[in-house]
Amino acid sequence: MERARTYNRQGFPVGGAYLRYANEKMQEEMLPAAEDLYTKENQRLRGDYADATPYPGPRSPSGSPPWPPSPGPCAATTSAPTGSSTTAWSRRRRRRRSSCCG
Repeated sequence: MERARTYNRQGFPVGGAYLRYANEKMQEEMLPAAEDLYTKENQRLRGDYADATPYPGPRSPSGSPPWPPSPGPCAATTSAPTGSSTTAWSRRRRRRRSSCCG
């Protein structure tokens, strides 16, 4: 296809023949194959949806599954300082940030 465009831009007569061939190949082979694949994949997806079962686990009061799961205690304590050290930590962060830029 790219060779056909290149030849066509340069004015070579073979460029038009390549473009016609590429168009014919696309219309007769590639597009029908793509449409067939699309149809088969949609049928498979519909079948998967039909076979699906509801979530069997515990539900929240709103009726939806508890998704995403809440982080454990380890994730909460490692993300940032907590408690009384938070104020001191934020002061140090601000002081460091302002002293490097000013």
